[in-house]
Amino acid sequence: MSRGQGRVFQPVVTDRGKNGEKTAIWWLDYTVNGKRYRESSGTTDHDEAGRILDQRRQDRRIGRPVSDAERPVPTGLWTYVMEYITRKAGKITDRWLDNTFRHLERAAAFFTPEMPLAAIKPRDVRKWDEQLQRDGLSGGPRRHHLNSLSNLYAYAREDGAVPSGFNPVADLNDKPQAGKRERDFFQVAEAALFLDAASKYEPTRGDLAVPFAYELIATMLFTGGRPAEVAALEVPDVNFDRETVRIRGTKTEGSDRTIPLWPQLARILRPYVRGLGRSTGLLFPCPRTGRSIKDLRKMLKGIAADAGLAQDITPYIFRHTYCAARLQTLDGDAPISPYTVGKELGHSGDALVRRVYGHLGTVRHRSTVVEYPSERVTLKIGRRMFAVRAANIQERKIA
Repeated sequence: MSRGQGRVFQPVVTDRGKNGEKTAIWWLDYTVNGKRYRESSGTTDHDEAGRILDQRRQDRRIGRPVSDAERPVPTGLWTYVMEYITRKAGKITDRWLDNTFRHLERAAAFFTPEMPLAAIKPRDVRKWDEQLQRDGLSGGPRRHHLNSLSNLYAYAREDGAVPSGFNPVADLNDKPQAGKRERDFFQVAEAALFLDAASKYEPTRGDLAVPFAYELIATMLFTGGRPAEVAALEVPDVNFDRETVRIRGTKTEGSDRTIPLWPQLARILRPYVRGLGRSTGLLFPCPRTGRSIKDLRKMLKGIAADAGLAQDITPYIFRHTYCAARLQTLDGDAPISPYTVGKELGHSGDALVRRVYGHLGTVRHRSTVVEYPSERVTLKIGRRMFAVRAANIQERKIA
């Protein structure tokens, strides 16, 4: 049930009656002053939960304390999950809050909602991981699920819901790992060719097409933003006078950052922004809904085909490409610091740049700016590189 900016919901069954029938404990999900709250209504009556939701929103809006000091610390898995989610709200972005909630909801469904936190053992966590694998999850997503549960136990230890040092996830040996593989990225010549193809892209369905493919691809290539971050860009975030782009972080609240507006991107975006005829709103709104654009698969597939690229790609290839190109730029007379590049990507330091995002191409150069020049020679080199990619893919298929 939705009520304005809030809703009453029951994601999993938290209790059962004497005859085994399901009894719903309704939970509240609402936002006040930009902060999100998820908490128990404490009632099994749906309409009463709705009235409590309205009262909680009103109390928080006018600053009246919503006291729960007398409530004992919950020790049941699902009840504590909701306690944990409530406390995490506002500390991480809504996207990551939703991901954490989904991970823990799956944990509660596997272990049963009423399972005491202290009753879950490492072997139980191992069985959950095995079930996630049977459900089709690879090592990386399974590790994220386990990390969400482990973080919950860190809070539970502080609250006294479990003994000090108790964490069945931390005691698990050989946790699942994401597959170790070289992340794909474009070298400068390849990026230049792909960008050139985007500038000439003509979709088969004009009424359903993205009308800003060129500008969108350029923005991803020249900012290194995550796909959701680029989709969330607003017109004022591109400042031509200050030569900056403001990125609104989607991973943590502290990942907002300002990066250079590189000259080539400025030349591409200036006429586009002027043509919008407005100074507010999303920079790249979905033509059909007006909201953030979500699915770029058809557009990327069409541009790749026009560029002669015989492989499927995801938007994250542009993030890795920016990192590789940025690492080749100069800061004064010295190479740019990986720490600086990491901060531009929205990281807290340079660890991920060194371990994951840093790539060395076969053709390297030094420049004071990030650029993907569209000269004929560069595009010719890009076509040769895409041909090599196609040959390597064919060899792997034969093998």
